Amino acid sequence: MELEKQIEKEKYQRRFIDHFQFSIELLALRLDKFKMISTKDLRENKTELFTYFDIIIVQLRAMFIENERYKTNYTFQNYLSLIGQEDKIEKITQYLNKPFIDENYTDKSGGVISIKTAIKILSDQYICHYDDTTYEEKSLVHLISTQLANIRNNSVYNIERIITNILDLTK
Repeated sequence: MELEKQIEKEKYQRRFIDHFQFSIELLALRLDKFKMISTKDLRENKTELFTYFDIIIVQLRAMFIENERYKTNYTFQNYLSLIGQEDKIEKITQYLNKPFIDENYTDKSGGVISIKTAIKILSDQYICHYDDTTYEEKSLVHLISTQLANIRNNSVYNIERIITNILDLTK
């Protein structure tokens, strides 16, 4: 019976790692395509640019910012836990909790907007769901989107740098 449990655990781990590695590869491909599109004339490529931007934001949300209580979701933190690298999870959490841009940008409750919060606001309120928002919230989302999408000037707050920083923390 114990051997069967061990075999099932190993099968689960293999499936998890395979699925997670596929997701990382897919994220890299999407980011490469987004970078290629963003250097072109936006009048001709706006729809394609927004489509790739949205899916990258949603994938970031799903892979790096899912609720910690969902231990079977294919998140980066769960992957690190599965391969015995729990120490790196805290580094990622600390990074994602850093202020997005600076401490002057706050959410509607007055809390400082972190990198994690910025991605969640954009994903949860404007891509996956369409929440009722004020003009101030729309302005904030525009600022977040502009910063995250701006890969041309190598902004610290763009999606490419955020992904790179997270992956660097795991080395």
